Amino acid sequence: YNLRNTARIHRYATKYLPKDRLPKCNNIEGEPIWISFYDDERSMKKLLRRYLQKLIVKEGISVKDIIILTPKRIEKTVLKVDEQLGGFKLTSVEKNEPERIRFTSIPKFRGMERQVVILVELDESVREMESNFYLGTSRAKTKLIILASNKLSDPIKARLSDGCEEFLGFEKSSKKLLYEEKILTLLTGEKRLTPDHLILSNQFGI
Repeated sequence: YNLRNTARIHRYATKYLPKDRLPKCNNIEGEPIWISFYDDERSMKKLLRRYLQKLIVKEGISVKDIIILTPKRIEKTVLKVDEQLGGFKLTSVEKNEPERIRFTSIPKFRGMERQVVILVELDESVREMESNFYLGTSRAKTKLIILASNKLSDPIKARLSDGCEEFLGFEKSSKKLLYEEKILTLLTGEKRLTPDHLILSNQFGI
């Protein structure tokens, strides 16, 4: 029996495996799996930043419960140690700091798990897509988010999207949040920051 993942994550993670070898899973259906497609490195990081804001600020999930996984080797990934993503920094090791979020390669996280997994950098350069896909997605216990390249072939994108929902719920852009914060300052004479604005203020240094 697979008791780690929700039923939804289990079905998604095992889609490339032979059906006669699939372990049974629990009957907790769980939350939707989200997928977003990016055009380039910059747009991927923007999506990642906004997902982190949604998970941590909006939903109150602890950074300790989140892992960012890449199929690439750490020296080949576009993500860097100490890189700033909004109000958070990336780390390649476990750190007991509230603003640090761990990221690592899929193979290095083998045998471990997290409540939330964000799988990034699924692009045309990834070799052994199927094995990386299963190992990466099956690390998630309750929430799974996929960030994949728009440059993947249509059949691969369709396969990745099967069982997912494309998340379109980023209601406010960074510019709009900054604009609202400036309006509040003009009207009240003081800088009153919401949690959304705090992240953006750290990011842009305002």
